[in-house]
Amino acid sequence: TADSVINIPVTVKDASLDTSNVLTTSGETKQAVISNNISVNTESSLGTLNATIPAGVTVSGPAGWNGNITLLSLVSNSSATPSVAPGTTVQTTAVVEIGAGDTPLTLSKAVRLVIPGKAKQLAGFVRGSTFTAINTTCTADSQSAGDSLADGGDCKIDNGSDLVIWTKHFTKFITYTQTANPPSGGIGGSTSSNSGSGSNNSSGAPQCTDIKPGSAPTLVSALAGENSVT
Repeated sequence: TADSVINIPVTVKDASLDTSNVLTTSGETKQAVISNNISVNTESSLGTLNATIPAGVTVSGPAGWNGNITLLSLVSNSSATPSVAPGTTVQTTAVVEIGAGDTPLTLSKAVRLVIPGKAKQLAGFVRGSTFTAINTTCTADSQSAGDSLADGGDCKIDNGSDLVIWTKHFTKFITYTQTANPPSGGIGGSTSSNSGSGSNNSSGAPQCTDIKPGSAPTLVSALAGENSVT
């Protein structure tokens, strides 16, 4: 029942919290109530990852869940890939995991995750092969703001140079950057002139013949050139 701080050195892999002694079963659902505040500090190549688990949170899982919760850890960037809009390039910068792999675990209260050095980056999560972007900005970096999220919801907010994710579920979380690919035509591309002997016809103003994109791109930067902008 006492508040706990768990420090995981970089040499320890797959540390987990065993809640089996407080696990209860109701129909097809298993639940564990964590009665004390738990702060998990995991040393990694990024710095110290942190997960703050609030007292009184109920962790719910399917009937096959054994009560183990893998504590926050840094995993390979290749283990999860974000989905992006056509015409963009994505770079995964970190993947962290907490929970029970692809077994869905939901939370009655929000857990705070800190990913060092990833402020201003994009974030999302993966369960199985399904990627979901986290587009909601938290109203504040506080327990009350996190708890106000919908069931299974999450949000992100910057705290100095760190990215903070408040979440009501456990899985793999991703930070990444996304940039628009240079256009293959249009402004700055090649143009053709229409000329003929003895003709005064003019082709008029240049026309853009690029295919209309299926969705709006995200503007991340603009580089001015001579008669063009990238």
